[in-house]
Amino acid sequence: MLFRSRLIRARSGVLLSAGGYVYNLRMIERHRPLLKEAESRLRQLKLNNVVTRHGDGHQGWRESAPFDRIIVTAAFAEVPENLIAHLKPGGILVTPVGYESISQLLLRIIRHREDATSGPDAGHRPAYSTETLLPVVFVPMVSGLPNEGRYDAEGIRK
Repeated sequence: MLFRSRLIRARSGVLLSAGGYVYNLRMIERHRPLLKEAESRLRQLKLNNVVTRHGDGHQGWRESAPFDRIIVTAAFAEVPENLIAHLKPGGILVTPVGYESISQLLLRIIRHREDATSGPDAGHRPAYSTETLLPVVFVPMVSGLPNEGRYDAEGIRK
């Protein structure tokens, strides 16, 4: 599974420590100090099946794909087809989509067992179906990494 955000990490930490069904967890955080804080908490909780990455959530985590489930907690402006491509066939992506906080929807996107084989998308994108779950308000997904200055090995700003 791939997660992004403090809230989801906190909930998944509870799930993992309570013997839930999450066997492997991947987290991407674009802010290095937040990543270091999360890693410290995970060590304190002895949650050893979590792998973290400092990176851009827009890019996903191709090296660890394919995923059964991906949960995103920052809103993409449009359906993130590159993350859908990181799902196993039958995999599910839950993500907020929409501009700022005025028209966001939480979507459940299911990648089909077969990719698009005809039409303009043949061979270029995964086939998927989308279900609207409810209106939501999330922070926008920001592309790239912030200019955070220099940090030491513990994530403390120099």
